[in-house]
Amino acid sequence: MRTALLNAPKKPFFAEQTGLNVALYEHVRTFARLPAWCNWVCNRALPVIDDNDQFLEAGYPHRPLGIVHMTSDTKKGTFELVRFGGGTVHRPLTYPGSLD
Repeated sequence: MRTALLNAPKKPFFAEQTGLNVALYEHVRTFARLPAWCNWVCNRALPVIDDNDQFLEAGYPHRPLGIVHMTSDTKKGTFELVRFGGGTVHRPLTYPGSLD
């Protein structure tokens, strides 16, 4: 972590993740690398949305997303999302349902 912070730009957004990655690659023999749909980072690519308003990964095979990780400027506002069946929809990336 110290090395990541010392070598990071002025705003080290990924310092903790970088420290974790270095620790895993240098000190752990086996670990599971999860695919992007397990933790979709929205500032890298916006998700696609299906007719049931479920978020899908942007690339083929368009699997449903496990976690939608809103980062940077994706935490607020609405976004133009591509519909899987065609067209677009404007909506926030937050969960639209009830948490009850």
